[in-house]
This record gives sequence, structure tokens and C-alpha cells, in this order.
Amino acid sequence: MNPRFAQRRLAELLSQFPAVVLIGPRQAGKTTLALAEMARHGDALYLDLELPSAQRQLDDPEAFLLARRNRLVILDEVQRLPELFAILRGVIDLRRRDGEAAGQFLLLGSASGVLLQQAGESLAGRVAQLELTPFQAREILSPNRPAADLDSLWVRGGFPLSWLAPDETASLRWRDAFIATYLERDIPALAACRTLVVDSENRPRRGQFLADSPPHSPAMGQEAGEKWTAAVDLQPAIPKSGRLLGPRIPATTLRRLWTMLAHSQGGLLNQSQLAASLAISGQTVARYIDLLCDLMLVRRLPAWHGNVGKRLVRAPKVYVRDSGIVHALLGLADLESVLSHPIAGASWEGFVIEQLLAAYPETEASFYRTAHGAEADLVLAFRNGETWVVEIKRASAPTVSKGFHLAAADVGATRKLLVAPVAEAYPMRDGIEVMNPLAASGMAGQ
Repeated sequence: MNPRFAQRRLAELLSQFPAVVLIGPRQAGKTTLALAEMARHGDALYLDLELPSAQRQLDDPEAFLLARRNRLVILDEVQRLPELFAILRGVIDLRRRDGEAAGQFLLLGSASGVLLQQAGESLAGRVAQLELTPFQAREILSPNRPAADLDSLWVRGGFPLSWLAPDETASLRWRDAFIATYLERDIPALAACRTLVVDSENRPRRGQFLADSPPHSPAMGQEAGEKWTAAVDLQPAIPKSGRLLGPRIPATTLRRLWTMLAHSQGGLLNQSQLAASLAISGQTVARYIDLLCDLMLVRRLPAWHGNVGKRLVRAPKVYVRDSGIVHALLGLADLESVLSHPIAGASWEGFVIEQLLAAYPETEASFYRTAHGAEADLVLAFRNGETWVVEIKRASAPTVSKGFHLAAADVGATRKLLVAPVAEAYPMRDGIEVMNPLAASGMAGQ
């Protein structure tokens, strides 16, 4: 197993909290990391809740989990059994009273919004969260590795099986299969998780809407009825038996949206334009993007907010988070095809942003842009009061514009970085530091 920086942090959190939620997209390495932790504990128990056999073991979850006292229990894809969270709260408290202060449960999931909401509502004060991204450059490349290795990571992306593929063709084939699996299986499954199943008496539970109920029906209540029209296109078909028959999410539409986001990588989110291109409503576009964000496949980067007396751009930027997925969606198989495509600069920008946000996860990240041309690709606000502004260029001799200096002054920057594919770091005038992504992501505490 390639060493992951998250491994040490995971061990620290398990020594402090009764439960830890490890989130990340599918195939990022969560299970591998959890199994390594299982080996460290020796007598830990692992259950994959996508398997019917594992779900059957939890027919009586309270009795099953209490019978595993003093053992770490690892539950993979736990968002598939949302009813578990209320039970986990009681089990954690009972085990705490018996002297197990920490390290009771490791919960794995690939849907951040659903999982964190469930954990936050039921396990407040008992759970810590940790995100595992695909491979980052500082995890697999040493600072003195040639630039070609960094370019290879940019082209292939960080998903382990894509990065480790024997050649570019095999890597692209894996990413194509990954995209198809998400469209056909994982995104519909997440939509199902976001809708609670109707109970046997056909009474809607909290937060649930009946796909076959009319707005304002007595079964739903007025507030729920008002949301029915907007929600129904993402709801599973739920007959009166209460069984889920499958969400009505057209894979072709999602594929087109995902590809359009790749084409406009790093652009301002314009839901109306996307909706017109896809012949769907703006509300539907927003919900589809919500799904992709929950699955940690897409990132909304918010605009910087502050009182600087200037007209600020307010719309967020949108990035497909893994550069390899961007290139697969656009059919770009190798470095030459990526560099010759108009998306090269924006793809590199998204790649660098993911490297930096993975390296500095506790910062508040945004971008800065005014109507008069002041702009910074990334603004990182640290808890100690430092503010970094970052300009990202795909050029061997990068420069910055006047707008970057204006942005740095507006946000009160304490550090100015220009990140580009340069071999060695060097200073520029006006306090700008030029460096490559590996150097920029290893600057904590410097």
C-alpha cells in the first residue's frame, strides 16, 4: 500500500473520538486505509454494508454492536443504512460508560453530504470526520522527481488504479469504466439514500416526499407539498409497498452535464445556461450538481466575501475535482492531447487547487474577482490570521497581471504565490514566490 498522509491523522482521531467518519469518493483508497487500521488493531471487525450478508448481521444492530465491546468496528458504505446512526449513538454512550472513551467505530462512506448530515444529527460530540482524497502529488512523488512524473499525475489523475495503470490506454480505460459505474449505479444509489423509504403504513417520515402524492396532500403537509414539484424528478419510484424501485435520474443527462462542467472547468457557475443546453430546469441542474458535490466528484469554489467597497463577483466557480476524470470526460488520453486542448490551463488550475486544499484542509478557500479586473485564482484564509493569494499558470516562465496585485491588496494577503510547472522555486519582485505544486503543498509552518 502506498503510504497515505491521512493514515496518521486517522489513528490520532480514533485515539480521541468514539467514532470517526472517513469520507472520500469511491476507489480513493478508503477501504485499503481502513483495513490497514484493522491490522493495527488486531481484533477489529470489518463489514461492507453493500453486501447482503453484512446487512443480515445487523438485523438486530444494537445487540450485534454491543456484543463487540472493546473492538473497533469498521462499517463501510454506512450511508446505505441511515437508521443505524440513531442506534450508534446509544451504543457509543453505553460503551463510553463502560470505559471505552475512544476508538469504537470507523464509518466509511462515499457520499459526504448524506453521511455527514446523518452523523451530525445523531452523533454530535461523538464523531470526527476525515476526508481521503485520491493520491496527491506529495504522497507519491518526491520533491526531486522529474517534471514528467508530475505531468503524468496531472494527466491520469490521482485515483490509485488510474495512476498505477501500466500505460495511458489502460489508465483511460479504467477512468471510462469509473465514470460509467457512477452514472449507472452510484449516483442513483445516492439519490435513493437522500430519500427515506416509506414505512409499511405509507406514512412519510421526516424529510421524505412521496413520489406518487400530489402537492399539499394530507399525507405530506403543506410545506412538504410545496417542495414536491421540485423534488419529484430525483425521487425514487416508491409504490405503496414502500419498496424503492429505482431513481428516475437519466444517466445520459448526467453524463452531458458532467462533460459540460469539464469543458467549462474553473468557470463561473451559470445554472441557467446549463439548463438551457440540457433542456431541463435550473433547479434540476442545481440538484444534479449537488449530487456530484456530495459524491466528491465536483467542487464549488465560493467567491471571496468581504467589505472592500468594490463590485465583487458572487457566483461560485465549479471544478471537476480529479484532473484525470476531466480528461476522460473530454476523451484526452495523454499529455500531448491535453496540452493541445483549450482546457489545458483550466485543468492545470483545478489540479493545483486540489493539491493545495488537500495539503491545507482547515483553511477557508475561495477565489477573488471584481468587475474591474482584480483577480486571484485561490485565496486561502488560515486560522492563525494569515491569508495567501495564489495565481496558477501552466507556463515555464509565468508572470502575473496587475489584477493579481490588486486582489492581493484587497484581501490583505500576507503571502503571494505563483504556482507553475517550474523545476525550482524562486522569488519575483513585490514579494511573489514562484514554485511548483509539490513545493506549494509542503509549506505548512514555513
